Amino acid sequence: MIGHQNIQDQILPLLPESGLKPLPNQFKSLESQPASKKQLDKVAKQLEGVFLSLVIKQMQATVPKNPIFNDQTSQIFVGMLDDQLGKVMAQNQGFGIAKEIERSVSPFHGRKI
Repeated sequence: MIGHQNIQDQILPLLPESGLKPLPNQFKSLESQPASKKQLDKVAKQLEGVFLSLVIKQMQATVPKNPIFNDQTSQIFVGMLDDQLGKVMAQNQGFGIAKEIERSVSPFHGRKI
């Protein structure tokens, strides 16, 4: 795979007038320390939570709105509730999305990009 430094080396000469400068080598520490199983599990559950929140929001959009509770404050509250429901669902049983993410990422676990 092509690393971020190789991409910078290829793209930046094409844009001399843009004033872009290479990124500092901030990814070195991430490359030298592969993520642990615990970190992978945490990130996979977070991603599942985001996905479930989006599903819940789309489901909410199909329900007819009550004019009494259709002000901006109620919409903000319902949005935050949807986000929290997605997080809680993913942290508990979930739908197995996190497990599939972990399974699909595991062959690449510990490899440098």
